[in-house]
Amino acid sequence: MTLFDVLSADGIRYVVDPNSPYAKVKSDRVDYVQFGRETLKIKSGDCDDLSVLLSAGLENLGVETAVLDVPGHLFMMFNCGLDETKADQISLQQDLLVMHDGKVWIPLEATMIGTSFSEAWAEGARKYNKYSQAGKLHAIFLHQAWDKYRPVTLKPASYSLTVPDKQKVGERVSMEQKILLKKSLDRLVKPYEVMAAAEPKNVTPLMQVAITYARYGLYDAAEKTFEKIQAQQPDNSAVPNNRGNIYYMQNQYDKAIESYRYAEQLAANDPGIKMNLAMANYKLGQLDEAREKFEEAVTIDADVAQRYQGLSKLLSR
Repeated sequence: MTLFDVLSADGIRYVVDPNSPYAKVKSDRVDYVQFGRETLKIKSGDCDDLSVLLSAGLENLGVETAVLDVPGHLFMMFNCGLDETKADQISLQQDLLVMHDGKVWIPLEATMIGTSFSEAWAEGARKYNKYSQAGKLHAIFLHQAWDKYRPVTLKPASYSLTVPDKQKVGERVSMEQKILLKKSLDRLVKPYEVMAAAEPKNVTPLMQVAITYARYGLYDAAEKTFEKIQAQQPDNSAVPNNRGNIYYMQNQYDKAIESYRYAEQLAANDPGIKMNLAMANYKLGQLDEAREKFEEAVTIDADVAQRYQGLSKLLSR
């Protein structure tokens, strides 16, 4: 994913070769395939050039790859290194994955460099399934090909390449990580979503979905789920309380306190909410307010003092 995003941030794009596009090469003609460094230099290539570039980059990082030959087109796939028995750790959608020799492989449409890794993955999987089912897909595993066709050694290039802008790369990688993380969490939230669909009036499963997203840093997804719950149960104190927890995890203690206070209005005798207020106030150095909420929590539930001995000592005068 990171390599794909680095190349995208570098401005590399798909361009059909006007001289010998792969789709129109006849049996008596040989298509010219650029070396990876040539593609990096001119920042463009057709399907075979970009498949070669991605494969070469991944192989250089120790990731096994294969070029996928279908009628009029080339794309590629790479080995995740994960046993096929653990495929659900990557995706619950089996049609997005390729199982080969006991390992999970991800097909990738190289011509979609410049878009998102997720889109290139989905399109690669679509093409793989389409042509594989039709018996028109030929996989060329590079390690096996190298046994027959030894890789060439090039002379040092007479030019240098510029490194892609770090900020552009970072923004792309961050966005992709969130997308892929959300997909990987499908296996955790799916059971709760099924329960929520079966019992629309029971918001507990949805609450677990939101908490799961928040635990893994997908705060926007968690917030959208909280909004669904709040639409059904406007007076459910767990919504603003957990929303406050999200702010707390992001070190936004002022916003956390605001949410906790609203939760407290909805559930004035909830010791957990008061403890959250105590901890958020402590983080802001507001010790008097923290002590007040801690004491209120202990008044409601004496066991709180035992469970939060550490905070109790920090708040002692």
